[in-house]
Amino acid sequence: MARDASAAAALLARFRVDVNGRDISPALAPVLQSLRVRDAAGQSSDTAEIELDDRAGSIVLPRPRARIEIRLSDARGLSLAFVGTVDETRSRGDRSGGRILTVSAKGADVLGRAKQIQERHFDDVTIEQALRQAGQSAGISDVRVDPELSQIQRPYLAMEGESFLAFGQRLGREVGGTFKVIGDRALLIRRNAGTAVSGRQLDVTIAEYGRNLLSWDIAPFIGRPRHTRARSRHYDPDSATVREQTAPIAEDTADADLVVRYPAADEGASRDQANASAAEAERSSGAGTVSIDADVSAKPEGICRVIGARPGIDGDYRIDAVEHSIDRSGGLTTSIELGQPQGSAGRDERQGSSPTT
Repeated sequence: MARDASAAAALLARFRVDVNGRDISPALAPVLQSLRVRDAAGQSSDTAEIELDDRAGSIVLPRPRARIEIRLSDARGLSLAFVGTVDETRSRGDRSGGRILTVSAKGADVLGRAKQIQERHFDDVTIEQALRQAGQSAGISDVRVDPELSQIQRPYLAMEGESFLAFGQRLGREVGGTFKVIGDRALLIRRNAGTAVSGRQLDVTIAEYGRNLLSWDIAPFIGRPRHTRARSRHYDPDSATVREQTAPIAEDTADADLVVRYPAADEGASRDQANASAAEAERSSGAGTVSIDADVSAKPEGICRVIGARPGIDGDYRIDAVEHSIDRSGGLTTSIELGQPQGSAGRDERQGSSPTT
């Protein structure tokens, strides 16, 4: 019992969970098996998963849609890592008596009106205006758009059998942004910009061998997604011709262009579509993961700087997703998914012979 109490006390120093405003961490610590929080820059919702030892079947099931906030502790102290609502509770066990209860939560309220289909259109609006109007109908009044995306103008936008979530995700793909709903807020952030929705530059996360880097698996060069430029077409009614917009891709080895399959509605949409395609090509030109000691400040769209792994691997990478996890021993680690290699990443400039030169 003393050992269990000591382990629970160690765990309490690493996390705090509030459900509907009430701190339930002291009750969770003795039965916590694992806790994971995932924050991704893609179109999927942030997620959290709490796994509990339920051998006595005595844990009271959380109410669906309960608001949950998770804070995790790193070298800087306790920081907010997740806000969302309970989405699923699952029990598993067998006749030996073991029981595990898993509570899952999502950043977006999947029981709310954000998933309800809307049928409407918008005339002569900015991206921000359209999202705000659609958000109000979905019960989300706090809509925030990156300053460089907020004033993009569209003569016509339609929601034809689309939910607010689907509409925001589509607009994000079209203008080179990432759309997410977190709690009662909706955000549209510029892709590959390295900034928060306010325009503030995100912190650089350091992954340094011999200090905080636990492991890595990185491919800084992937040939298949690489192109030299992105091209998008649109019909110009004034000249009765099909015109083209292009966007350069930061690439010095590819010969092929990335041609967007479907034409855009007008010149502005075509230009945005080319820029968005170029951003995605740059993002997928390399990939990998690093595992580091806990760093809750690591955020998608920020930069992870790998130091000391080896020449050609060291360098800056765009953070694509972050997962923080706690195990029963109280250890807290951060796993980071990487993309868009930059600077020295992928370049081994050493001179001399080697098996591959």
